[in-house]
Amino acid sequence: MRVLFDQLTSLGTIINLIVIFLLIILITLRSKKLSGILLFFRKKGILLAFFLAFAASLGSLIYSEYFLLIPCDLCWYQRIFIYPQALILLIALIKKLKDSFYYLIPFSIGSILISGYHYITQLGAVSSVCVQGVVDCTARYFTYLGFITMPFMSLVVSITILLLVLITHKKFK
Repeated sequence: MRVLFDQLTSLGTIINLIVIFLLIILITLRSKKLSGILLFFRKKGILLAFFLAFAASLGSLIYSEYFLLIPCDLCWYQRIFIYPQALILLIALIKKLKDSFYYLIPFSIGSILISGYHYITQLGAVSSVCVQGVVDCTARYFTYLGFITMPFMSLVVSITILLLVLITHKKFK
């Protein structure tokens, strides 16, 4: 069961990477031929971002509560930045708020910085400051395709949410 969940979350990460590259292409080219796709992401961006934040929150809880994987300190910090985004995005969807952008950007950037740092510590590029926790921050519960780990999944989700929120903001249009 756990291997299947690892594979599904890794597949979701690969799909997110494709979405990130597509969004970057759409943002930079602003081609007339691709404007319909960009319009879709502008209209559905908050909904997609909510789905990602909710799925990331639920996935982290499944790993820790169902599969009993103890999160390291950096994992907890990533959760601190991801969980509120799901709630803010849900409220933005229900209330049709246009200014949720200002609340989401700091959370997304914080999550990107922490998960990016966590990922490069797992790669051994920098030494970890996370030594007093129960779990070593450089430990990997799994590695899929040689590069997908839990911090990498968090990084990719956070970047995707940031891009979706940026695209939906009125100043971007």
